[in-house]
Amino acid sequence: MSPMRLEPRVRYAAHYIRLGHYCLPRASVCLDDEGRLELKAFEAEAERTIFVSGTIFLRPDPLSRDWAQQEASPAQEVSLEELGALLQGSSSWQVDLSATY
Repeated sequence: MSPMRLEPRVRYAAHYIRLGHYCLPRASVCLDDEGRLELKAFEAEAERTIFVSGTIFLRPDPLSRDWAQQEASPAQEVSLEELGALLQGSSSWQVDLSATY
């Protein structure tokens, strides 16, 4: 599966969400009303939540060579707040579900 745009108001949850070498366990992501990615802790399935097994990758658009090197390095677990702050640094993110099933 290639990088994609999320459907508005549909939440995707996974075992992990990864941004470069940063990794957030048991989390979900969706688009807010302004089209920005919104992260939340995943606690239980709810209406309009799709749970995918594996890791959701968040990648900048366009993807740079150094970004691929970051993803190849060991994962560093971060908090929801830390990953949210990193996401706010750019508004151009791709969601990649190819590592999920």
